[in-house]
Amino acid sequence: MAQELLRVEHLGVVLDGQTVVEDVTFSVGRGETVAVVGPNGAGKTMLLRALAGVVPHTGRIVFARGLRLGYVPQRVEADRSLPLSAEDLLVAKSHVLGVGRDRVKEVARLVGLPREALRAPVGHLSGGQLQAALIAFALLGRPELVLFDEPTASLDRKTEAQVLELIGELVERFSLAMVLVSHDLDQVRAQADQVLCLNRRAIGFGAPEEVLSPAALDEIFCVPHHRDPHEPAERPLQ
Repeated sequence: MAQELLRVEHLGVVLDGQTVVEDVTFSVGRGETVAVVGPNGAGKTMLLRALAGVVPHTGRIVFARGLRLGYVPQRVEADRSLPLSAEDLLVAKSHVLGVGRDRVKEVARLVGLPREALRAPVGHLSGGQLQAALIAFALLGRPELVLFDEPTASLDRKTEAQVLELIGELVERFSLAMVLVSHDLDQVRAQADQVLCLNRRAIGFGAPEEVLSPAALDEIFCVPHHRDPHEPAERPLQ
């Protein structure tokens, strides 16, 4: 059995008096991919934000001692007038972490960011380049576990495939564990070791072939839930 990196017990999130996640329990082992699936507004983004420490929660989140965590949010909209470049952001984080510029160059190379993209204002990057920059930002701290919040949202099919290929290569190369929010059930079946089915509460957690049965999918996507106003809109599940 893989070393446990993360254990979540009875996690709940309440925002503005509304329960958006309740009583969620699951775990992630070293090198494992746990996919989180569910309908729009099911609390998937809020779950990852709670794990990242961005929003308050109830219940327990227990990380392995000394665990290094990375977080890649959904694609952000960058102001084209913003003068900051991807390199500026990476260098700023490198100063916080106490690592040199060589590490910045290394993560840029790992995600395939050419020099001209690295130095361009973030608002001028293509969707794929911006997503690569966000992944590079997460990798800078040499994480053992990375939270990916639907990393291909709003990307065209070609760019989506490129980003997914990049993530797969990085996971294999560095034996990364990840929690991956995804709308693509084919991708989940192919990549995930475990699947958390979420519709505000956990509907199921286990191997893809067990929890993605037709009956389970019907329950996941038909159980009534309260819309989470804080969660970005997503593309329909396929």
